[in-house]
Amino acid sequence: MSTMKFLAFTIALWTCVVGASDSASQAHIRKSVLEQEVAQLDACANALENSHPVKDAIPERATLALARLFQNYSATDAANINHIAESYAAYYNHKNVTASDLAAAEELPALEVNLTIQAVQIALTECTRIKGGGYRRASRKPPTKPLVLDTSKGYFVDPASGIPYFTTGYSQSPVAAVDFEDKARSLGMSCNVLYFSPRMILSSTQFNTTNKWALEDLNATLVQQRLTETNGYVALGNGNLGHGSTPTSHALPDWAEAHYLGITTRVGKTHFYSYDIDHPGAKAIWTMVLQRVASLFRSDDRVLGWSLSNEPGFFVANSTYTLAGFTQFLQARYHHSAGALAAAWELPDLRTFADPRVLRAMGAEVYSVRQQLDWGTYNNQRVTAFYTWLCNAVREHTGNPDAKCWVKASNSASGVHGDAQPNGIDREGLTTALGVQGCDTRLIQQSAPHYPISLLPSNEYFYAQDWIPTAAGYDFMRSVSRRTQPVVETEWHAVSTVSQRARVVSGAHIRAGLYLAHVHGMALNVLWFWGRIGWTGLPSLPKEFGGADFAMSSATQPAAMNAYLRTTIEANGVAAALAGMASQPPQVWLVYAASGYFVNEATASGTLLGVYSLLHSLGVPIGFATESDLVRGALFDSHASNVSSHGAAGPGSVYIIATNTTYLATSAVAALQEKQKSGATVLLVGEEADVERTLRFDDTGLPAPTATTTWLAERVPLVRTHGAADADSMHAVEAALPALARPQRCVVPGTTLREPGTSIGDDGLRTQFGVLCRCADNVLIIINLVNVTTGVDVVARGIRMPALVDVFTNASVSTPLSLAPLETHLFHASC
Repeated sequence: MSTMKFLAFTIALWTCVVGASDSASQAHIRKSVLEQEVAQLDACANALENSHPVKDAIPERATLALARLFQNYSATDAANINHIAESYAAYYNHKNVTASDLAAAEELPALEVNLTIQAVQIALTECTRIKGGGYRRASRKPPTKPLVLDTSKGYFVDPASGIPYFTTGYSQSPVAAVDFEDKARSLGMSCNVLYFSPRMILSSTQFNTTNKWALEDLNATLVQQRLTETNGYVALGNGNLGHGSTPTSHALPDWAEAHYLGITTRVGKTHFYSYDIDHPGAKAIWTMVLQRVASLFRSDDRVLGWSLSNEPGFFVANSTYTLAGFTQFLQARYHHSAGALAAAWELPDLRTFADPRVLRAMGAEVYSVRQQLDWGTYNNQRVTAFYTWLCNAVREHTGNPDAKCWVKASNSASGVHGDAQPNGIDREGLTTALGVQGCDTRLIQQSAPHYPISLLPSNEYFYAQDWIPTAAGYDFMRSVSRRTQPVVETEWHAVSTVSQRARVVSGAHIRAGLYLAHVHGMALNVLWFWGRIGWTGLPSLPKEFGGADFAMSSATQPAAMNAYLRTTIEANGVAAALAGMASQPPQVWLVYAASGYFVNEATASGTLLGVYSLLHSLGVPIGFATESDLVRGALFDSHASNVSSHGAAGPGSVYIIATNTTYLATSAVAALQEKQKSGATVLLVGEEADVERTLRFDDTGLPAPTATTTWLAERVPLVRTHGAADADSMHAVEAALPALARPQRCVVPGTTLREPGTSIGDDGLRTQFGVLCRCADNVLIIINLVNVTTGVDVVARGIRMPALVDVFTNASVSTPLSLAPLETHLFHASC
């Protein structure tokens, strides 16, 4: 029997017994097949490396490293069925292990082997083609010198070439120890995480005393990092209130509360914080910690930066220190008039700033819109002030005034996507203080949005993945940093999240997701979640979620992991082009009003993302114009004649106000009016029924001036849309836009082709909805994001391209293209 037939037989055999225990004979057959496939791929890789001229086998080595891991992992999992069943039970919130949990655990080893066989077979087919003389773009080797931050690009770059290098890692993975250097490198393990909290560095029982073993361990990790020529970042632990028995629940030593009364008991409602950031003791304790660890980092150029916090959220405060600061803020805001405060908060019996309701106004209770705006504004200010201090303390104690910091903020709560409550995270405010854009993003393998987007249809699965928060979140971060700061994605949830997972995550989803992320600016990627104890393969069942993290995690997904490794290798080969796409100045600006999110304006957030999704298909770079940037004029622009040193957008710009943008600063409205007078286009886009809620208040909650509502009604054209997943709505937006410079377009096959130079919407071409089509550095990328097979023609300056040449294989592909869901291509093109 041939290998291919044997493989097909084996997979079919496994399919027939899903739900039943894996027999010893079946497991032996699969093990033998995998061993044969691995041996053949290894021989093929050797042949490439020993050929004349030498051909690189970097992708093959990555697949081989992964396959050898899963040869071990599948055997380990077969010996730990009950342990794994506990993880499935925890994920599904079963009090005890059920029959279905046990069945899932029993099926896992066979599933892992079969998916590994498929991954190796795909790699072997590719390797055989190359060995036979086929072309493949040369893979890029990892830099041997530490990456450096190039603020002109907003990327970490290889100092030897100046080209961005996309470094990767895995959440909760082992540090790339010397003993596993080859394995770590082959798996793309180029970024390590060095984690510590005050509780680890300081003695838990003795005030201001060092845990020497913790410093020794941290130093050993740094030594390993230098020896393996990998990079890393420092992650500070802040605890997690409400997870009492987990190792990371309490960030501070046991003596902290006794020495600093209230620091751990007057915390309010937070996310991943177990202490009061406004308490003077917080700064005192972090100073003790940084004084002890600073010497380890003073000369270490392999540390890319400092992650100050993991998914922080500051929703409700009850600290006396926060109350004192909030009271001072209110007194200044209302000119020390308690009567003015009472009127704004709609509390006629409030007589003094010492009223107990001021304490409850810090997120616990809602009295009025203006009260919510007051707390939201101050909450952002105090949180930004703490992180500014902490980053400056890092710089001071490490002796590195240029040290970069970031806050790993969830993109579900960044302000672009809204949240259940305002969380104190001001991306725009943190941009100036820290130097890097940190985030945690969910890009799940399903079309139902992870977070509500009001314009998406609720009863149909239109998109093939939940891509909108990723693309919009990264574009937002690149906008507020003016393309000068890297987007550091240190918890990329493309395989699994806490609440959403799949037993098999497809390689197409991972490949499309990675390219989508890089097109929108992702510079560093750490995949969540490793799920195993070190490199041993033993399932890791941490206490935080009752052991649920292992179930369906990345270390049980060989097909997804193979796509992750090989796509990252590919992407680094075209990193200059992908960075070029992410750095293109926006041609269309979405007006972003932060104040709306202080009053739980989820509708406004959903509408904004819906409009974003319509623009995305048009293939034009999109930016977010904040209120302060509008007033300062500090925006990038696609028209070279209008670009200052800060990229101030000029007459050729397009600004879009999404309906349901209820609150907008009067000064920002005035800035838009001035830009319109100077030749910029201003449009209102969204559902007609939502117009009446648009621009009705300023950023403090006061009614908007009559001049604002009159201008909106008489001077700003309304583009009526009927949903985010709606091609007609996209074409309505396209027709309303002025002529934009788009060297390539993905259009519906068979549309009339007219002379180049005519305006978009008037040239007879209908852009294909749901297909990403972007070009830079003579590389064109196409991704089909919709959940149906889609046909497209590619048009360059009005001329249909009859064929396209693949960037990686040089194969010629005829048009029109027929794209399966999430099918991704990179072609040579003249941009």
